[in-house]
Amino acid sequence: MIYLNILSESRVEIEQIAKALLEEKLITSVNIDWERDRFVMFEGKIVKRKVNLLSSITKALLFQKIDRYVKEKFPDHIPEIYSLPVVNIDWELAQSLIEQTEKV
Repeated sequence: MIYLNILSESRVEIEQIAKALLEEKLITSVNIDWERDRFVMFEGKIVKRKVNLLSSITKALLFQKIDRYVKEKFPDHIPEIYSLPVVNIDWELAQSLIEQTEKV
């Protein structure tokens, strides 16, 4: 299992991604943190920007499919996508994810 993170500056895009991944059964639920602060270096200066963070737990074997799907479906503003391993997870939640997401 992985903890999937997708970041985008576009609120509309992050909602569309959430709905699309749910419809495709690549994830089973989504949390979205709206307008999270992000500090970046831009032209030698620290700049504060706002990003929206979609997070979800899913199967590790679905990451490549999710990555390709999001890049193909949202090519104009490709969001940042990464995952973190889930070391421990409640057994019932794990079973629910296994049963409700795409079979791999």
